[in-house]
Amino acid sequence: MFWYRSAFVDTILTIVRNRELIWEVALRDLKGGSKGAILGVLWIIINPFIQVVAYVVIVSLVFKVKLNEPMGPFGYATYVLSGMIPWQIL
Repeated sequence: MFWYRSAFVDTILTIVRNRELIWEVALRDLKGGSKGAILGVLWIIINPFIQVVAYVVIVSLVFKVKLNEPMGPFGYATYVLSGMIPWQIL
């Protein structure tokens, strides 16, 4: 257990020490991923929401899946978005 905690602390310390490098690489990746897109960096934010709307429309209207009444389409959209955010990050 002690070794696991030490490895975790070492990882956190490494991230803190290299935070400037991590920040620069993340910015470069975001800018490079949106090159050629008309909306630029804004596309990175808009794209997941467009995908969620498409999933909700396809599931609720095309496949006519009965969603839980308390949940409804908005709850389903939240459910889909909560799974897509970690997926997009990875």
